[in-house]
Amino acid sequence: MDSLPAFGRNIAEAVLPTFQSYAPLLIAQSTAINSTAKKTYRYGSLPRQSLDVYYPSQNIVPELQDKLIIFLYGGGFAQGDKTLDSLPLVYANVGHFFAGKHGVETIVMDYRLLSHGARFPSGGEDLQVAMDWVQGHYQGKSITLLGTSAGAIHLSTYLLGAGFKVSRDRLLQGSNNKLVGAVLANMPIGFEGADRTTLQAAKSYFGDEDGKHAIALLQQAKLKEDFSLPHILVLNSELDPDFVKAYNKTLMEELKELNASSVECKEIKGHNHFSPLLALGTGIDKEEDWGHQLISWVSSKI
Repeated sequence: MDSLPAFGRNIAEAVLPTFQSYAPLLIAQSTAINSTAKKTYRYGSLPRQSLDVYYPSQNIVPELQDKLIIFLYGGGFAQGDKTLDSLPLVYANVGHFFAGKHGVETIVMDYRLLSHGARFPSGGEDLQVAMDWVQGHYQGKSITLLGTSAGAIHLSTYLLGAGFKVSRDRLLQGSNNKLVGAVLANMPIGFEGADRTTLQAAKSYFGDEDGKHAIALLQQAKLKEDFSLPHILVLNSELDPDFVKAYNKTLMEELKELNASSVECKEIKGHNHFSPLLALGTGIDKEEDWGHQLISWVSSKI
């Protein structure tokens, strides 16, 4: 974490040194990370529609045994896998931290990238298919959805898009499993001021961006009398780019006008755009502190 300020806030410039910085920390914990039981499933018919389930140890914390976290990683719409070829401990470290260390069963899901034909709202569509799979394989779970960067954009599409209302309402009503929380971490809303690579990827995914980002979807949702949301937590890192943080105030105001169970916004101290999820599983208290706080938030939501 101490080296992160030197990498700057530009996404394209910070990504490689950030991953290189955390690689040895995760490798040092590889035995522990790989000890968490994992099984891979297909949640849909498309090649990218697969997920890894990380299972808690038998020493599960009773108050967390009904919790389920579903994680969507970032990657600028163009990159990302539930297990990275370049560093296979990512994102097994996330599953290990939540399931192995805290006893919360955790799903890390793949979704379509630009190279697989991803175009708005495909991220929300993939999440909807995954939620259908969860409904068929679990019962009585309190679900928290966690998305970071592009993964948070896909999560916001599912939470706010009119086309996902039936799936969303079924989970909010909780007749089988219940959607109780959604965490939007390091989520860009607009891309003014972003680096060229990020701008190009966003243009490829969204096409004409008007009416497709989270605030536009929120404004459309306000017109619906029966619209509701779970508990919402918005997270940004202290070293996030300015364009990622730019619309936080507007986002919070719009969320509070809807029927959200609760809305909170917090800053992850000392971290940059990429580091929060890479820090999990390192076993270093100050690196993992935000994750411990997140577990407390998850455990309090019913």
